[in-house]
Amino acid sequence: MKEQLMQADILSQQGKWAEAVNLLCALNQGRPDIGIERKLVDIRLQAHTAQQWLAPTAPWAGEWENYPANGHGIDEIEPAAFNASTLAKGILGRGALLVRGLVPQEITQELKEAIDTTILAREQENQTETSPWKYVSPHMKGRPSNFGAKDAVKRKKVKKGSIWVAESPRIMQRLIELYGQLGLRSVLTEYFAEPPVLSAKKWVLRKIAPDAIPADWHQDGRFLGTNFHSVNMWMPLSECGAGADAAGLETIPTANRKIHETGTQGAAFDWSVGRGLIEGLRQDLPAFEPRFRPGDVLFFDHYNLHRTAFGAHLTENRYAVESWFFSSSSVPQKLMPILF
Repeated sequence: MKEQLMQADILSQQGKWAEAVNLLCALNQGRPDIGIERKLVDIRLQAHTAQQWLAPTAPWAGEWENYPANGHGIDEIEPAAFNASTLAKGILGRGALLVRGLVPQEITQELKEAIDTTILAREQENQTETSPWKYVSPHMKGRPSNFGAKDAVKRKKVKKGSIWVAESPRIMQRLIELYGQLGLRSVLTEYFAEPPVLSAKKWVLRKIAPDAIPADWHQDGRFLGTNFHSVNMWMPLSECGAGADAAGLETIPTANRKIHETGTQGAAFDWSVGRGLIEGLRQDLPAFEPRFRPGDVLFFDHYNLHRTAFGAHLTENRYAVESWFFSSSSVPQKLMPILF
């Protein structure tokens, strides 16, 4: 193994990032190793910045660059129908795409347990150097995890939590393997007309308590800008949404590609869309709160208007993984792109 790790370092120094990643993934297959998984985090973070990415040779999204609006509501399909064309029809034609049962439920249960293990690792200070669930790469920049707190009293006050996937090497590697099994790389490459990348800042594990402080309506383009192309894969690991005991996601899907005014008309934050504006939109665009089963996946982009759907009846935590993919030539560097 030592020789192979040295070979991966040599490949990285030569700028052969993908080859280094493939070598380490093969080495880690079937026998997960802390050192390999941490090195994979480091290399994937370095790789995008170190490479020269060519602009796509065809207009973005190929034949569906100007995909026509296709009514209201969320397109729902089965996994066999999921491809770049149905993704474009859903996101560009309606504002979102729901793929029922895309991820096997045994995998969603595995990931749910892994999130709890990741949270526990942050509460155990002695795991810093030995845990595959806790790692801050020297190539990562930004805020620390906000799951857990050193003080037990403070932990009881944590009602809404999230952590970057890249801070949990074992989950990161497992998710990338899953995305490969689902064919996401080929679907997104065709959709973007260029290779996709992930983002350390927008690839997040979530555990939302039923009594967390409600979120306001928002569009991610309000934070990120719009000079790029994106796809968010929102994967609930719990039964949630309409009629369930855990908070789902409420959205106003539309093919309209605009960022709405924020911070006005009763908005709780300067980045959120106010209640007055939402009520105006709802006159023509109905809001949807689907009932999600573990393994269902909702796809949308940075123009989608949505919020976490809280209610007084909720009693269960909601587990989810949020994965934002970007076109490799246009992803903002501040998002810390990750080689996918």
